[in-house]
Amino acid sequence: MIRFLKLTICLIFSILIPQSKKILVFGDRAGIRFTDNSRYLFFYYNLFFKDVRCIWLTKDPKIQNYLKKKGFESYISNSLTGLYFGLRASWHIFNYSEEDTSAYSGKFRKNINLFHGCAIKNCNRKYFKNNENFEDKNLFYSFFNNLRFKTFKTFFVFPNSKKNFIPWQSWMQYFPENKCSKLIVSNLQRNIMMNNNYNLNLNSFRTDKEIDLIKELDLKKKKIIGYFPTFRFNSKELFIDEDNEDKFNHLNEFLEKNNCIILIKKHQNSYSEDKNKFYDPKFDMFSRLSTYKNIIGIDYDIDLASIMSLCDTVISDYSSLMMDYLYLNKGIIIYAPDIENYSKFPGLAFDLKNQKFAYSAKNFGELLKILEKFNKDEEHFHQIHALERLNLRKKVFENDESFKTVIDFIDKY
Repeated sequence: MIRFLKLTICLIFSILIPQSKKILVFGDRAGIRFTDNSRYLFFYYNLFFKDVRCIWLTKDPKIQNYLKKKGFESYISNSLTGLYFGLRASWHIFNYSEEDTSAYSGKFRKNINLFHGCAIKNCNRKYFKNNENFEDKNLFYSFFNNLRFKTFKTFFVFPNSKKNFIPWQSWMQYFPENKCSKLIVSNLQRNIMMNNNYNLNLNSFRTDKEIDLIKELDLKKKKIIGYFPTFRFNSKELFIDEDNEDKFNHLNEFLEKNNCIILIKKHQNSYSEDKNKFYDPKFDMFSRLSTYKNIIGIDYDIDLASIMSLCDTVISDYSSLMMDYLYLNKGIIIYAPDIENYSKFPGLAFDLKNQKFAYSAKNFGELLKILEKFNKDEEHFHQIHALERLNLRKKVFENDESFKTVIDFIDKY
C-alpha cells in the first residue's frame, strides 16, 4: 500500500513536471554499480554531446561522489533532486529494470533497457520462481502497471533480430506486447572496449580504479588468462569440480613456470557487496584463490568489459562474456564440469555440448592440458576455431555499431 501511494504521488508529479529531451538519466544494477552498457553510453554522451544533460542516478554515495569529483552530474536516486531530474528527463537508460535509475520516477518516463548481454543460459523465470514479487500477482497493481506502460513506453535494445538463434531463445519472454514497445537492434555499448571501431581513447570509458588495475597488470609483464564463470545456485562457480589444495598449488606453479597469471571475477550475484539474496558465503572461493601469487581476484566494482581486452585467452562456462570476447578473435576455453545438469536446468539457449568455436574442458585436469597447449604455441592456439568464432560473431551481433543506433533512436523520440 505504501509503495502504491508513492507511485501515485510520482504519477501526479510526472504530469506537473515538464520533460526535457535534453535531459537523460542513467543507472545500473538497482542503483548500486557504475558498470555495463549504460555506463559506456553515459560516457559517450558526455564526450560527444555537450548539449545534452546526462545524469547518473545511484543509491551509493561513493559512486555519486566519484562522478562529481570527475566532473559528471550524479544524484541519489530517490532523493528529492534525484526524483526531480528523474521526472525532468525524457528517458531513463539502464541495463536491468527501472530500479537501476529509480523505482518511482523511472516508471513515468520513457525507458530504454540496454540489457546485460547475449545470454547463453536460459533466463527462465522458473529459475527464480520461489522468489517472485507478490505484487506481480496483485490484480490492482497489474492494472496500474499496464496503464503506465501504455502511457510511458519501454524499449529494449538487443544485438540481433534472428529469432531462431541465441540470445532470442533465452530472452524472448521479455519481449511480449505488454512489455516491449519496440525492439532496437544495436551492438552492446560495452563492446567499444573490444571493438574500438571509432579509434577512441578507451581510458575515457574506464574508472580510475580500472586504469590503476591495468597499470598494475602491465608491470607484471605476464600473459593474462581470464577466468570468468557465471552464477550458480547452491554451488561454487570457481573450479566447481576441484577443492584439492595440492591441485591449486600445482596450478600456481604451472602459471609461475609459464609466466602467466589468472584473473578471476565472479558473477555480480556472487559478491557480498551485491547484497543479492542468492549469495551464499559457503560457496565463495574468491578469497581463498586470491591468496595464490599467480591468481588475482578482481573487485566487484571493476567492469569486466574494461579489462577483458588485456586477456590473452579466457576461460568461462555459460557466460555471455564469451560472445563479447569473439571480437578479439582469440582462443576461448569452455570449462563446464556440470554441463549435463546445467543443460537440463536452467537450460542452455545454445548447444555448448556440440559447439565448435572454443576448446572444451569437462574437468580440472582437461583444463590444465588445454592451458598447456596455450603456453606451448599461443599463435596456433588462437588459429584453432578462428573461422567458427568469426561466423558466430556475425550471427550474434547483427552490426558493429555500439552507440549510433541507440542515440539516433533517443534523439528521434
